[in-house]
Amino acid sequence: MNNDSINRRDLLLAAAAVSLPFSAARSAVSDELPGITKELWAWVRAQQVIDPGLAYLDTAGGGPVLRAALVTQYRNLESLSLDPCAYRKTVADADGLRQSLQRLATWLGCNPDELTLTTGATESLNIVAAGLDLQPGDEVLTTTHDHDAALYPWLLQARRRGIAIKPVYLPSPISGPEEIIGRLAGAVTSRTRVMAFAHVQYSDGTVLPVRELCAFARERGILTVVDGAQALGMSDVGIQGYGCDFYAGTFHKWTNAPKGLGCLYVRPEAADRLWPLQVRDHFGWQAEDRFGRGESPSASPNPLSGAPPGAPTGASADERRQWPLMLRKFCTCLPQSGPALQALLATLDFQERVGRARLEARIRELAIYARLRLQSLPGLEFLTPNHPALSAGILSFRLAEAPHAALARTLYEENRVAVRHVQHEAGGSSPAFDALRISTHAFNSHDDIDRLVRALQIHG
Repeated sequence: MNNDSINRRDLLLAAAAVSLPFSAARSAVSDELPGITKELWAWVRAQQVIDPGLAYLDTAGGGPVLRAALVTQYRNLESLSLDPCAYRKTVADADGLRQSLQRLATWLGCNPDELTLTTGATESLNIVAAGLDLQPGDEVLTTTHDHDAALYPWLLQARRRGIAIKPVYLPSPISGPEEIIGRLAGAVTSRTRVMAFAHVQYSDGTVLPVRELCAFARERGILTVVDGAQALGMSDVGIQGYGCDFYAGTFHKWTNAPKGLGCLYVRPEAADRLWPLQVRDHFGWQAEDRFGRGESPSASPNPLSGAPPGAPTGASADERRQWPLMLRKFCTCLPQSGPALQALLATLDFQERVGRARLEARIRELAIYARLRLQSLPGLEFLTPNHPALSAGILSFRLAEAPHAALARTLYEENRVAVRHVQHEAGGSSPAFDALRISTHAFNSHDDIDRLVRALQIHG
């Protein structure tokens, strides 16, 4: 049996957390929720748009969308198409936008003026990598578990600007938070300007000690960039409390929102160090417009817009002055993002109605159950740490001499079990990483995991 094995006591403790009573605060439709735990999770599953015959264990790759979110998005698209002027004046005006962003900011644990909307974590991370004025020879610390979308923006800047990208090897499984901090701290030099890492590593599911890493970096004048793509919706985040300079997120994974919407948190003290990746006007990054006029509230709308305030072609200058600060500086996708933003708010309603702590406990309980069932398979090695502070809803493992890529295809095609093959080539002091990854969301069931284990017994 693997050294990371667990016992049924661990499982029962996690299950007890899932059985906590509902919060007294409920929305108008909360009476739809079953009061019995087993029925609740079947109800949660029914709210997802997903093939009922599929054991879907790849939320880390992309989650199914909530029915309520799809309905909300469609209705908003319909309203936008029927009367663009009315939609802009009621849903997408400055006041409505600030209210929506306030709800999202509360959910994320930050201030709406610290947030901008993007098309996803990839765009958010590109904004940071391309927007910092790094000089030749400056070092950016990354890790060997960064997603390509988090690593390659820095590699592009290395090619363009001559900065140095320094990946820090983190073993799988890692022993504890101290080893993570020690390895990253040990790689810092006098040239280190940025420390970039994932909140939750997509490859092996390790949850990094974000607050401690950011505090270490801040004391040394090092900027921190956190990839939160696998954290939002999996766990209850509090971005301001982490002390990071930048935090990138996406909502189509664990949050179960439609694809195409993400966010970037920018600490106000770091905002002036970051250029926007794309611009559509002068707001937020230049003191004057193209005619040499400042951003005073009394300035007239942009005469080149070709339309009066309230017209459907885009927000007027006066209106954009009322947008939250980071949105004003960095967001160019807003005209197309209204329906997606409203759909995201529907997913937040769902999470609050069920209970964020309850959802997180369910995710962890299923991951523990999966570890308990999988550890009986011969030759299986877990790559996700068993340390309770370092694991959540992602579980990666390898089977001795198993062709993991082919095995993942077989599981899907023959057993209708969806898992993910994750592979990194060896490089420098970092060995190759080759594993199967499962991710357990609250809509999953014990039967999904049992189907996986039975299939692995046949094909693995």
